[in-house]
Amino acid sequence: MHLMKARPGVLFGSRKTLKLAIPLILAQMAIVAMGVVDTVTFSRLGIPVLAAGALATAIFNLVHIICTGVLIAISNQVAFESGANNRENIATAVESGVILSVLIGLGAILAISLSGPLLLMAGQDRQVVMNAMAYLPAAALGIIPSLLFTTLRGLTVGLKQPGPITIITTCAVLGKIVLNTGLLYMLQAGWIHATTPQLLFILGGIGSLEFTLMALALWLSCRRNLGWYLRRPRWLTVKSPVFRETLSQGIPIGISYGVEAGLFTGVALLIGHFGPTALAAHHIANQCVFLTFMMAVGLSHASSIRVGEAAGSGDLREAKRLGRQGMLIGMIPMTMTATLYFFYGDVLVGMLIGQDALSSRAVAVLAIQLLAIAACFQWFDGIQVIAAGALRGLKDARFTMIASIMGYWGVGMTTALFLSRSINSGPSGVWWGLVVGLGTTALILVLRFEKLTDMAPAAQMAVDY
Repeated sequence: MHLMKARPGVLFGSRKTLKLAIPLILAQMAIVAMGVVDTVTFSRLGIPVLAAGALATAIFNLVHIICTGVLIAISNQVAFESGANNRENIATAVESGVILSVLIGLGAILAISLSGPLLLMAGQDRQVVMNAMAYLPAAALGIIPSLLFTTLRGLTVGLKQPGPITIITTCAVLGKIVLNTGLLYMLQAGWIHATTPQLLFILGGIGSLEFTLMALALWLSCRRNLGWYLRRPRWLTVKSPVFRETLSQGIPIGISYGVEAGLFTGVALLIGHFGPTALAAHHIANQCVFLTFMMAVGLSHASSIRVGEAAGSGDLREAKRLGRQGMLIGMIPMTMTATLYFFYGDVLVGMLIGQDALSSRAVAVLAIQLLAIAACFQWFDGIQVIAAGALRGLKDARFTMIASIMGYWGVGMTTALFLSRSINSGPSGVWWGLVVGLGTTALILVLRFEKLTDMAPAAQMAVDY
């Protein structure tokens, strides 16, 4: 009779998870920080520009996140094939990602450019929509480069070599700060004179330029270090099993991302009915939440890669442990951000909105209230995105999509509508709907992960004894 091997604790090997997660967290935060830089710029140009920028970025982020979600499947596919030691399929997955980047990107550009009439039908202020539509077409040009960057990032992350991403995204943020600050300086100095639509068009174009430079820099890095996996795209690739597998996993992931982002976009549209001041306050609070949420997103990607690699090698028990590890680690930063929002929300709002805009005191006061509510859903938000990443590692993207629809829209948006209208709680009621929706989704996804991995101990019995 053999003695059973001691099972490692949940946190065993967490250094490896953090080593993979930290560059991804920094990269995700850097990408979102570019949006924060725009928010600061919008606020310095006045409440009308801030309201239009809030609406425009809500639409852009929705479409962008859906497209990015489809390409996130590349990292999962690379990790799984890496666990199976299949280099040829890794190269085919990257090739598939390049083709999908172009096809999906073209559709995204068209959708963004034609979103104006839909916004008017949704009851948004006509002038705000007109200003937003000056920003969106220029920003949409950066979609394809951004998706190519996501594909190449999938290769580096899937092979657990994410180093270049942090450097590239950090440089992109610094470049964004320089360009936006330069624009503000030229306006203040009287060197240029521009209308609100022209300013928003310029800011959208700066974003597209940044995404293009990021994609080019990562391609050069991959060509030097991972050149074997890069090859010229062939249209015959769309008939390959790897392409079909990538697409079958990517579409549910993209829908899941879109459902979550759509919840926040729907929230923005609901709040838009309360006027430009409420919309501006929502955008300020949402940018804070979006930035710190990237810590959980980075851990989600890392957990997905580690769980996928374990599943690809057939070790389901290890996949279970690593999924739990990611969720446990994720509680730490989300607790920190909850504390920050609840006790120091006024400081954060003051940093983003600027002293000039504080003349509209209602914007600052409401943004602080919304951040206090955001403190209540930090744990739910972190757990649900990490659990979703773990399920993607198990190639269970379809259930994640269904759970997202049920939790975010079936529960979250319904609650937001009820609270904002029935008890007349306004924008705060809408955000309480987020708390309920995110909590429901987190519970569903965690239970699903536990159920799928309950088979792990039995599968490993022969190894343990």
